[in-house]
Amino acid sequence: MYKARKQTNPPIPNTLVEYGDWRAYPVVFALMKGRTVQAYDILFIHLKMILLDLSPKFIISDYESAIRVSVAKHFPTTKYIGCWFHFSQAILRKVQTLRLVNFYSTNPSAKKMVGMMIALALLPQGLIEEGFQTITMFSQLHELTPLEPLIRLVVHIQTFGCS
Repeated sequence: MYKARKQTNPPIPNTLVEYGDWRAYPVVFALMKGRTVQAYDILFIHLKMILLDLSPKFIISDYESAIRVSVAKHFPTTKYIGCWFHFSQAILRKVQTLRLVNFYSTNPSAKKMVGMMIALALLPQGLIEEGFQTITMFSQLHELTPLEPLIRLVVHIQTFGCS
């Protein structure tokens, strides 16, 4: 038996993200076989051939080392921003790899602290340090020492970026 497939493709969402006085629009959607530096290099070379004056201020994508390397190579003045969804997923995966799922799901304070860490990325840049201090005080107040590795992870991300 053969399965029939739809004759039309599903619509691509028109996402608009507003940041203060500027807006971010999705400009490129690429279907790729792999997510390697070489694949992104080819994509960016092709885009620069089509859009001769392509010089984005920001590129927003998931946290992936291959695209970060390629963005730095092809757009050295562009600021690379990982998306909040993938940051959130990375934090929650770390809860799993540290085997803290039971502690997280049975302790409302632990769940709140993880939520605070995820929300940290949404704070204005000038308030992030204060947010870290608030999370640290919250963890000490509620004796959440099993979550110390998560705090170190977020400090590492703030200092060195996601890698």
